[in-house]
Amino acid sequence: MGSDAKIIAKTGHKVDVAGIDGHTINDLEIVSAAGLVQTTNGPYVVIKHQMAYHGQGKTIHCSTQMEAFGHEIHNKAFKLGGKQCLTTPDGITIPFAFRNGLPYIDMRPPTDFEFKKLPHVILTADNTWDPSTLNHEFEQENDFASSPSLMTMILTPLLVSFLMTVTVILMMKPHLKNYSQASITWHSLASARMTQEGENKNSNTSQNPSW
Repeated sequence: MGSDAKIIAKTGHKVDVAGIDGHTINDLEIVSAAGLVQTTNGPYVVIKHQMAYHGQGKTIHCSTQMEAFGHEIHNKAFKLGGKQCLTTPDGITIPFAFRNGLPYIDMRPPTDFEFKKLPHVILTADNTWDPSTLNHEFEQENDFASSPSLMTMILTPLLVSFLMTVTVILMMKPHLKNYSQASITWHSLASARMTQEGENKNSNTSQNPSW
């Protein structure tokens, strides 16, 4: 927690916090703290348990710690199509501000009067927070077991095309049969006509000899 919140309880435990380039801050107290925020329902006092208290700068909020307590975190910027807010299970929305690519919750320490009179919303659980409970290593076979293989992606369009071709052939089969029968009948009629004409010609030749 930074200077934008005030301590309301101490756990008696301490923690070392490691940062960029191996920089470590030792013996930070684990506390419960309160901050005043604006929500879609007006001003609220947010309560955050199991926080490492530094007392300087802006509070760094752990999205997974709040999600583990049941809140929905939408930390995608508006300009990228996101909602840019936190939504509680009760439907209270706390907006985020995006500055230099990072989301922030605008917050300040509440006065004693505000702490007593304004409604409270708890953002994190008061039992010991162990972030390692969310550990998960990427596994190609398990994490993407349901993803189609390259062979499946290649063969599926071919199979679909084949099935469509077979379907068209089956649909055209009755028409092809009728066409075939009609063709046979036409050829039969043509042959019969040619035979009749040949007989008539022979008959005329017999009746009118050329000599």
